[in-house]
Amino acid sequence: MKKQPVFVCMLLTLIVLSACRKQDHPRQEPLPLTKKELLTQKKWKLVNFGFDNNNNKAVDADEDVAPDCVKDNIHSFFTDGTGTVEENALFCNNLPPISHFQWAFRNNDTQIDFFTSVADLQTLSADIMILSYPINGSPGASGSDRFLVTYKHP
Repeated sequence: MKKQPVFVCMLLTLIVLSACRKQDHPRQEPLPLTKKELLTQKKWKLVNFGFDNNNNKAVDADEDVAPDCVKDNIHSFFTDGTGTVEENALFCNNLPPISHFQWAFRNNDTQIDFFTSVADLQTLSADIMILSYPINGSPGASGSDRFLVTYKHP
């Protein structure tokens, strides 16, 4: 009679151990998101914009010219090439609460045609988007001057 519980315990141990074996197929990592997916999956909030006077590819505090009423706006990019800008608590110049725009990638997704001009996509990741506009021909601009616009998710 005592042999039966020992046999059952051994059988259960074998079943558990065989269920814990490694998978024959390696786990596949998810594919990286496309630029379109990165752009359209979440809303974007403007952080700053200004001239990159020292060419460090960022808008430093002394270069930021974005008014506070713009910094609280939320931009949404939709997969159909449309988008909206939502004014939040701080309104600028009596703008409507929601403005609509069209957008499209250009040049193998290295640029975005957004509002009225084409910007280089300096950075587009899951957390940050930096658009870079050349300002050649602007008063006081040298050939390498850029106007940068930085967005993050709210």
